[in-house]
Amino acid sequence: MRLMICALSALVLAGCGKAPVAEAEASETVSAPVLIQDRFRVYESAQSHSVTLERLLQSLDRRDLTVFSLIDHRAGAQSIDQELPPSTLVIFGNPKGGTPLMQAEPLMGIELPMRALVYEQDGKVMLALTGTDFLEREYDLTSKESIFKRMEQTLETIANEATAP
Repeated sequence: MRLMICALSALVLAGCGKAPVAEAEASETVSAPVLIQDRFRVYESAQSHSVTLERLLQSLDRRDLTVFSLIDHRAGAQSIDQELPPSTLVIFGNPKGGTPLMQAEPLMGIELPMRALVYEQDGKVMLALTGTDFLEREYDLTSKESIFKRMEQTLETIANEATAP
């Protein structure tokens, strides 16, 4: 099996490092996420794929969350002469939050760092984030409820910043 990690496409790079994207107003209402078996929280974005991705990266940076990898699934498909709509996986995290979870349950290392997927489906741009409720329950880590609560609040804020009009 071959592992392929592709660089960001020109479409994604075109939006990065340029003029900053306007921040979402704190008073703006953002719709609640659509839960998919609570494994992921999925939000519909009011922005394009590239703007949503740029805002996501800016939001992560403001919180000193490390982006470990960006994987451009569309570029991967193109490398084998196939097509996919824009789809970018962002792998990110912070050892302050993840380490205590892995100390309590080493298998959390397969779930962490966290992941976000910005993708297009049926003409809509979506942002999917790892569901912390699922992780807490799946790994029986109710003793770490406060960590999961902080993670969930942070992820919700990040999602709102990335997807708002």
